[in-house]
Amino acid sequence: MVATELLPLQQEQLPQQQPASCEPNDLQVDFKQCKREVDVTTNWTSDKFGERRIGVALVGLGRMGLIHFRNLLREPRARILYCIDSDHSQLSACSKSMHFREFGIQALHSDQYEEVALRDPQVSVVIIATPTSQHEHQTRLALQAGKSVMCEKPLTPNTNNIIQLHELARANRVYLLTAFNRRYDPDFRQMRQQLLANRIGCLQMVRVTARDCRPPPLSYVRASSGLFHDACIHDIDLCLWMARQLPVSIQVLGKTWKEFYLNDREQLAKLSADDRELLGKIDDYFMAIITMKFTDGSLALIDNSRQASYGYDQRCELYGSSGMLKCDGKSPTSVIECTAAAIKHPTLADGFATRFNDAYENELQDILSMAELAQRASEEETKTQANGRRDDELTTAVIDGTEMVNKMLDKLEREHLLEPVRASLVLATHTIADACLEAAKSGQTIQMNWPDWLRRQFELEMQR
Repeated sequence: MVATELLPLQQEQLPQQQPASCEPNDLQVDFKQCKREVDVTTNWTSDKFGERRIGVALVGLGRMGLIHFRNLLREPRARILYCIDSDHSQLSACSKSMHFREFGIQALHSDQYEEVALRDPQVSVVIIATPTSQHEHQTRLALQAGKSVMCEKPLTPNTNNIIQLHELARANRVYLLTAFNRRYDPDFRQMRQQLLANRIGCLQMVRVTARDCRPPPLSYVRASSGLFHDACIHDIDLCLWMARQLPVSIQVLGKTWKEFYLNDREQLAKLSADDRELLGKIDDYFMAIITMKFTDGSLALIDNSRQASYGYDQRCELYGSSGMLKCDGKSPTSVIECTAAAIKHPTLADGFATRFNDAYENELQDILSMAELAQRASEEETKTQANGRRDDELTTAVIDGTEMVNKMLDKLEREHLLEPVRASLVLATHTIADACLEAAKSGQTIQMNWPDWLRRQFELEMQR
């Protein structure tokens, strides 16, 4: 048995730039012909009709960045002020094809992120969709500048810094949302609501299947944070969110990329000479099975693979003492063809952009609502200081640090947010991803030694 504790990870420096995703570039953006003007008197922007909009800086124009870009254009509460990327050619191409000038969007190289975008008082939200190695640094800079942040996972390779980043957000009276989008998926949310309503009795097992439709390029695999932090981390978060418990032990069996190609000569023959050389440098997993045992004896099983030839396969099953809740993979259409010869069902979605489209829109709604709460708090605090009184519930929540007032702020967040900030869940999810890598490499069961303070915070946050 091997025990794991919350200690800083010793990891090699990841490459600074990740290649594009393996999925086809089928993102369709509806460019609305709307002219928006900036209201320079506040931290908000407004269009010609006077509607207040939240200023956003989007960092990273890869696959996820383009998804967020599309959704931001459709969101009436938001206005994109800056699009930022480290690749000059990508920045130039996006600026032209996405009509930055027509939308009043300024294209910035990453070198200008801190000195231009973060110093702009009109920017209230920063969305970070850059390579993993840049997440923590860019998040920290934005929080220090007083901006609310939504950052793609993983938040940081050093789990000990996760709580520190959330404390930095609280100190600056802004929000930090790590984009674990499964919590925002309507189907998964309904499953959890029915579980909490005791529709299936006592939870016995959470089972998650997550298989990508096609394997990513080896250049992506080499630059990514690995299967457990790049892919499985979503499924780990989903299991903990459903079970509302911390696991006591973890076991993992994995199949490496080398094993995948060496056992499939047809796939190996398709690799270029450069890819064959790259394959020898990759120390990562193509697929894995993760099992977790919780304090009450209930179990979680995750089956994750980089490839499923039949489509993007994402399923979840909650098995309880008196029933089961199940969500199968989604198809672009629900039409079933029935003839004398056969019954034909539609294929699955062709990737995460299609399968989790609603989730991406919902998480965007939350970070904008968080920015509104932070802005209202700031405005009310300024007004209260000027008037010398505290006559507003939100103002009291921001200024007074008592337990009673914290409950009042919690009430406000419940009213405005789909999913509250759960810093302990983010920390636990990253910690388990670390443990999974250790378990896969060692072949041993990992016993989880959770600090008492984390257990208490996790229990409190999961009651919400």
